[in-house]
Amino acid sequence: MDSIASSARRGNVRFGMSEGTLKQVRWFVCAALTLWVAAVGWSCSARTKSSTPIINRYGMKFVEIPLGSYWMGNLDKPDERPVHRVTFASSLWLQTMELTQAQWKAVMGTHPWSGVTNMHEGDDYPASMMTWPDAQQFIKKLNELDPGHGYRLPSEAEWEYACRAGSTGTYGFGNDRNQLRDYAWFDANASKVGESYAHLVGQKKPNAWGLFDMHGNVWEWCQDSYQDSYQGAPTNGAARVMPDKDSHVYRGGSFRNAERFARTSARAGLDEGDYNDNIGFRVVMQSAGAR
Repeated sequence: MDSIASSARRGNVRFGMSEGTLKQVRWFVCAALTLWVAAVGWSCSARTKSSTPIINRYGMKFVEIPLGSYWMGNLDKPDERPVHRVTFASSLWLQTMELTQAQWKAVMGTHPWSGVTNMHEGDDYPASMMTWPDAQQFIKKLNELDPGHGYRLPSEAEWEYACRAGSTGTYGFGNDRNQLRDYAWFDANASKVGESYAHLVGQKKPNAWGLFDMHGNVWEWCQDSYQDSYQGAPTNGAARVMPDKDSHVYRGGSFRNAERFARTSARAGLDEGDYNDNIGFRVVMQSAGAR
């Protein structure tokens, strides 16, 4: 700071500036630097956004989730503690929307939601009524039919990172709960107003990384076994899988649940054999590979 000040004073003597003129110059330089920093900050943020989407042969669209790190969890909830730093060593591709009925049928040839009360059927409704093993069977067959891309469920660390999309707020769009209706189907704008069913995917606003329905619509299975805290959780984004645990993590809330379940850090566990009309999943593509 002293050297900067002395340089300015030397400039004042050398160039014959008045003190008033020097103040104006300093103001102009500071203003210009502020604008430049803002511009650089914006462009850096833009460069971290997901790249051009990739669509596989079954119409599943994926966007790249950029490298980065974040603080995972929430100090206020016992099963969301301890808050811990997660850092990803490689990027991945995440499905932009929940798996649809059309995509499930194209791979599996079945329709397990058929005839279920309150289920709306159609190509672009989420494929629900899914157990965790159902999701694994879908992924196994998808890898057989479209090899080389490493399809799998997201870890819950990956899921929360993608849901936040750079946000540190309660939701992926910030802390304003009044905006949740713009991004999510949850009880207040679905089940409590006579629409107690999973809605068409992609009808609400996407988050900053182009992902739809990360809040609400249907719960989404993750790869992890459910634990009631993050004690000992991986810090590299990997799934925490315990063979002796039959309960798995699911995330995001649903059309039937209150807004608190749609928080970015909210988590729950369910027996892997359970299913409901508000449980589905989305898929990770580990490698884009050659299309």
